[in-house]
Amino acid sequence: MGDRWGADGPPPEAYSRVTRDLDAVYDGLHDVARRLVAEVCRTHDVLRVPLRAYWVRGTDGRARPADDLVAAWWLLPADPRCLPATVALLGQWDVQVRHGWFGDRAASPVVCTCDACDEDLAEVGDALEGMLQDAVGAYAEDVRPHGVLGRSRWFSSGAATGSSGGLVEPGEALHSRLPRRASLGWPAWPARSLPT
Repeated sequence: MGDRWGADGPPPEAYSRVTRDLDAVYDGLHDVARRLVAEVCRTHDVLRVPLRAYWVRGTDGRARPADDLVAAWWLLPADPRCLPATVALLGQWDVQVRHGWFGDRAASPVVCTCDACDEDLAEVGDALEGMLQDAVGAYAEDVRPHGVLGRSRWFSSGAATGSSGGLVEPGEALHSRLPRRASLGWPAWPARSLPT
């Protein structure tokens, strides 16, 4: 959260409005993403494969090709035991990262655009870097029972501390493919030998 609100924090109405010019706020995020992807490829033994199409989930829950694709890459580590990742640049400033067994659910470093959260390009760039480091580091996912039909998923990475999780809804296409309980893990991407 930006610090323009001071010690008292934002007023309640700031959580439900967007008055900032988001195109101006996030201008340059695609450049940040390109730089971070290039850095990962420079420091790790990974093949960057350009993609001609990228699929997104529509409001009806069905997958469809993104009509605002700017560029996308599949990052394929040289070690086949490692977790591949996909990075897509969409629209004027959106970026999505997919990795893991739950890779059909893309994550964006832009968490909230409301006035209260007041995210800026530097914060979103840091979040994007963390997302890529999650894929690069030793990554694990855990599926656990939740209620009668639900399942929760938990993620952890050797590159980041802690874990996060969320419910997998029964209506999601992925739900039918989930075991009731599973633990999956991938080793960290191999480092590239850099000249000294």
